[in-house]
Amino acid sequence: MFTKNSKIEEKMQSANVKLNLNISAYPIDMSSLLALPSGALDAAGVPYDGSLAAYHPTTIAQYALAHWNRYLATNDENHRNVFLTQSGLDEILARENKSDSAGTGSES
Repeated sequence: MFTKNSKIEEKMQSANVKLNLNISAYPIDMSSLLALPSGALDAAGVPYDGSLAAYHPTTIAQYALAHWNRYLATNDENHRNVFLTQSGLDEILARENKSDSAGTGSES
């Protein structure tokens, strides 16, 4: 019988396995986008065009993929963390951890 905590742990373990083993490199070299040629980063580290006061999903995705490829090439955790931030997975896992420790997580 699964408890709420074990279900959350199982989901997190599954997410970790997918992040570490099942996502291969993006097949196009996007390393030039690591320099973020246009715009800047907001407080959370997400690409943001301050001149237009806008987020561009394509820029965010390209930036994430460039960092993922660099992480796979170097195993530098900083690149993995940037990828997780851009993809939103860091927030999802943080919410899972927070709800798990508060005992208010939803069951799925």
